[in-house]
Amino acid sequence: SNFSITLEVRVSDGLGATSVVRNITVEVRPPSVEETETLLHNLNDTLDSLFAAGDNQAVLQFTNSLSAVLNAVSTANYSKDTLSKTRDGLVASLAKLPVQSLESVDKLAGALSQVTASEEQVTPDAQESAA
Repeated sequence: SNFSITLEVRVSDGLGATSVVRNITVEVRPPSVEETETLLHNLNDTLDSLFAAGDNQAVLQFTNSLSAVLNAVSTANYSKDTLSKTRDGLVASLAKLPVQSLESVDKLAGALSQVTASEEQVTPDAQESAA
């Protein structure tokens, strides 16, 4: 598979001067099974650290990133129990986030959509929490 992304970068200063760099090719590969297992193993510690720091935006970003990985990987490499527990943990962390604006509702809904995208890996308890 081709994991290449072509970027264009524009940098502007306060006076309006702009510099543009085009056609920067970046290769982004999905993490290996071992890297994903490490992420899954450290999930609670990582989320606890982000909550302790009060970084709700980072919680959303981490949740979206890990959900995207889980949605893209072959489920044959992981047990259903591991995937379900991971998604349960992500749903539980999203349930702790404060909802203070329409924008935060939108971001939270998007993250929940990613986490629950694979229905067979979402437990009834997680479905109830997400409702």
